[in-house]
Amino acid sequence: MKYTMIALAIMGIMITLVGLSSWGGGVQAEPLTVDPGLAIGNELPDSREPGLAGPQGGAAGAADSIQSLPDTDPPILPPIVMTTTVGLEPAICARTSQITVEPGTRVVYCYQMTNNTSVELTRHDLVDSHRGTIFEDLAYTLRPQASWVITDTIRITTTTASTATWTAYDASSQHMFQATDNAIVIVVPDAFRAYLPLIRKQ
Repeated sequence: MKYTMIALAIMGIMITLVGLSSWGGGVQAEPLTVDPGLAIGNELPDSREPGLAGPQGGAAGAADSIQSLPDTDPPILPPIVMTTTVGLEPAICARTSQITVEPGTRVVYCYQMTNNTSVELTRHDLVDSHRGTIFEDLAYTLRPQASWVITDTIRITTTTASTATWTAYDASSQHMFQATDNAIVIVVPDAFRAYLPLIRKQ
């Protein structure tokens, strides 16, 4: 009488065949190596590339069809930004850089500076091309991303176009930042005011 025991191992493990025979009363063991690519159940090795799924490549195939968007750099802001406006309300900054008035009108100049740097700005100069120096080496700590507004009211008798320049320094005085902006006040007799355009800040 002859018994045969086959020990099968999946995933590439050696399969050993042991034959028990009544002939000769001895026990003989003969190792048998099986191709590790085969598995029980007649399953064939997967010939698809790793990461593919489904008939058309599944998730990997879909991912390959998606085009990556190019990297977009954020806009670069100037270190400081200055805005000059002119209006008639003493306590409110106007939104216009040009205004038309009658001779002798009191006009409010509004100078606004925004600190876009990563450091505090501690000293400031402001010069107007028409009015001269408004302040120089003025001590004021302007934190990053903060704004500072200065207003000045003067009487205008003739058409005035001016350029304001704001200069700011950090605490170490090693860095200087500068920005400019323009404003114009047009002086005409009242009868002609309705025909002149008004320019607004965008």
